[in-house]
Amino acid sequence: HKPNGGPNRARKTGLQRAKGEYVCYVDADDWIEDEMIERQLTEIQSSEADLVVSNLYFESEGWKQKVCGILDAGLYNTEDIVGTMLYTGEFYQFGISQYACTKLFRKDILWDVQMQVDDRIGCGEDVAVLYPYILKTQKVYISNYIGYHYIQRIDSIQGHYDSDEFARNKVLIAYLKNIFEQSSRSECLLRQLNQYAKNLFLTRNIACFD
Repeated sequence: HKPNGGPNRARKTGLQRAKGEYVCYVDADDWIEDEMIERQLTEIQSSEADLVVSNLYFESEGWKQKVCGILDAGLYNTEDIVGTMLYTGEFYQFGISQYACTKLFRKDILWDVQMQVDDRIGCGEDVAVLYPYILKTQKVYISNYIGYHYIQRIDSIQGHYDSDEFARNKVLIAYLKNIFEQSSRSECLLRQLNQYAKNLFLTRNIACFD
């Protein structure tokens, strides 16, 4: 237990206390199937991957929808998915879904990524972790399993907008830009980031286009 300091600080605190080899994130309002962790653990160990990517159900007020990635299930070399992980060429379509909650991470890799995230990032904290993490991996396993139930409540943090959100989103984009510029695939990554930024501001801060 700690004073509320936002998702990033909470995750850092949890990661500091984690004793296992692998880490997953489950948000407080959500729930997971009984076998989800066991399923992901089997997949990451048998494939010797650095990340397992599964899927989720998006639920709100009695409404339920499957949210699945576009890649076929299987093991991928990271180099083969980096080119479309953040933007596939279709509007707001990710090669690797932006949700951190559907992933199983290796703690040793995650530590270096999560602890560097700017605490001012209040929207897009999953994106700030996931894609820099992928750049540090060698192999990613894509699963067709759906075990996470993402509950969208009317009074949840995602449903609220405030005057500081535009500034926080700019911090997110600047943070990712700095990381991507250091990659050998910087040109490709920055092109994807440009599209992600447009989509983010269109859906969260449309007034910035005025």
